[in-house]
Amino acid sequence: MLDPNSEASQGFAGHQQAMQPVAQTLIQVLADASPEFTAARYSCRYVGGLAQGSLVGVRADESEGWKGIRTRSEELEDATDRLRQTMYRPGVGTWFGAIITVDREGHASMDFNYDVEPDFGRAVPAHLYVSEQRRFPRDAENIPEWLARKHDEGAKNPPPYRD
Repeated sequence: MLDPNSEASQGFAGHQQAMQPVAQTLIQVLADASPEFTAARYSCRYVGGLAQGSLVGVRADESEGWKGIRTRSEELEDATDRLRQTMYRPGVGTWFGAIITVDREGHASMDFNYDVEPDFGRAVPAHLYVSEQRRFPRDAENIPEWLARKHDEGAKNPPPYRD
């Protein structure tokens, strides 16, 4: 059992509190959705200020669709960005991607990607990886090879503007 005053316990409570707005937004999306959907799934990716997300409805047979789903992308993006900040651990970093699913009964499942390069479907400017390391610093042993490579490329080729 976790000591309620321990850092781990306090961190877990903070994560749960930060997860509330994400779950509540998905519950609202589902309440407004066509009854054919039994769950709402939000997938998001982040790196150095770049964010991308997609929201789908999930049917009982696990097929996905958009019909009947109203997007609340700004609310979800803000809430997941706050969750990402809350889940940051000094020297270890935070996640690059998440898949969050909430069903009509209010059960939530979450899957976080801490180490695999997020796929934005297009090239990401290398300087954003420098911004990522500035915003969520990782110690050398916690930097995946792909992130170190992208960071080095970004450091050698800074943008013509300050980010």
